Amino acid sequence: MYGIYNGIIGDVMKNDSVKGIIQLVISVLVYYILENYFFFLLGKVGIHLEGDIYNYACFGRYVLICVIIYLIYRSNIHGSKSRFSKSFITSAIFAVGSFVLLVFCNFLLHKLIGLVHPINGYGFTNYFAHSFDINYALGLIIDIILRPFLLVVIFILGVSNIIRITSGSAITSGLLYGVFMMLGYNCAIETAFWLVLIPSLIVMLMAYLYKSTGNIWLVYIAYVLYVGCGFYALRYFA
Repeated sequence: MYGIYNGIIGDVMKNDSVKGIIQLVISVLVYYILENYFFFLLGKVGIHLEGDIYNYACFGRYVLICVIIYLIYRSNIHGSKSRFSKSFITSAIFAVGSFVLLVFCNFLLHKLIGLVHPINGYGFTNYFAHSFDINYALGLIIDIILRPFLLVVIFILGVSNIIRITSGSAITSGLLYGVFMMLGYNCAIETAFWLVLIPSLIVMLMAYLYKSTGNIWLVYIAYVLYVGCGFYALRYFA
């Protein structure tokens, strides 16, 4: 009886892992192809966009990617809501605390890595130092809302669905995200490596945070704060 029970559990875990791998592969391909070849594909069917229409299409491209990724991971995203079911105040403290931790680790990593390789800046952008118009606002939504959603769902939630061990999941998340970023850079591998090193380590840390709660939304909110407000928080460390 014990052997039969273990066999059933093992089959379920195996099926979940296969499903997770398929979801992850499809998600990464969708993200990579639409991000890098969206306008190339439009050009192949005779659609060439310029000016404001091009900017609107850029925004629409990321909305499309997010919708597809959401549909792929919908059950997992909804399922994470019930985890870490603490009070609103407790959840807010965790999200803000995680945000501060991410900024501090960014600062610390830059100082440590800077001892062996020069690094320019901390990677934060002061988004609110620019005058706002519709095109800038759309770009702001892409950078602060949509791209973070894709990062945490694909590279943290997606990998976690496959690898249950916390350390293995975190390391794989960071490595996969680093490789994904490197593929988008048109530069030497060594240069790309130093460009993606700290973002990859930050993703590893976020994977640990996700494993500690099981709630992807708290990690997402922390990363949104990190991207959008990291420039201001950095002043307390730098």
